[in-house]
Amino acid sequence: MDRLIGFSIRPPMALARLGGSETPLESFEWVAGRGARGGIQTLIRPATSFHVHSNGEIEPYLPKKIRFKDDGAIRPVAILG
Repeated sequence: MDRLIGFSIRPPMALARLGGSETPLESFEWVAGRGARGGIQTLIRPATSFHVHSNGEIEPYLPKKIRFKDDGAIRPVAILG
């Protein structure tokens, strides 16, 4: 029988999951936009996220807003670097 004896990611990267809430942060993307005074700002825009049901089914959805906290607990987010 074949066995997995190693695992590597190319190119190397770091992955971390931060936050104490039970609900993960929705997906988002960084975009450039115009501020109220006409200057360019870096903004975040909701992106397609996935809800995992208790039976294991995955349902895609587009959140209306990004919620960073639930009852004071920060929603976990995976960070690649």
